[in-house]
Amino acid sequence: MKVGMIFECVDDGPDLKVCAHLAKRIGPDIQIEPDPLGNKRELLNCCGTSAAALFEIGCERVFVIWDLYPSFKRKEDPCRHNDKERILESLIMAGLGSANVELICIEAELESWLVADYRAVRDVIRKWAPKANIGRLKKMTQEKDPKVQLERLFEKHIGWPYEAHNHAELIVKAMPNLSRLRKVDSFRRFETKLTN
Repeated sequence: MKVGMIFECVDDGPDLKVCAHLAKRIGPDIQIEPDPLGNKRELLNCCGTSAAALFEIGCERVFVIWDLYPSFKRKEDPCRHNDKERILESLIMAGLGSANVELICIEAELESWLVADYRAVRDVIRKWAPKANIGRLKKMTQEKDPKVQLERLFEKHIGWPYEAHNHAELIVKAMPNLSRLRKVDSFRRFETKLTN
């Protein structure tokens, strides 16, 4: 199955790398056609045009994947409902409905998926700090900013911060299985929509 995925990251960005890797683990026959739109504002405004182009090249379904945090309007709290409304408007402007378009809002951000399995975080950090002792990170999946928590863990144990472009893919690849990740609602939605 050919699936288009629209992201709020740059070419070869962490969201794209993580989701493409997970999609292959979920369904080895899934072919991903990515369209990274750069940032959340561009995703909300241009995902309709992007989705139309992805359908045009033969994608059977298109996923629009974005982080709830942060809000691109810094004075407003992030709101999944408002984001969804903007995405639907963009789809309508491009002459599309919501059929075969799946909306996946990651709460709070991509790193919520990464910290779901502390074993993977631990194993990546232990590449540089073999004696690092990292316990369960369950509370971090509910944080508004799990990226900051990862930065602190990397700083504490190996002396430099977590960098999404370099470390996100390493962490997701270190997950021995997806059982702990399945406890995160937005990932379960991602997996369910890919397999149904």
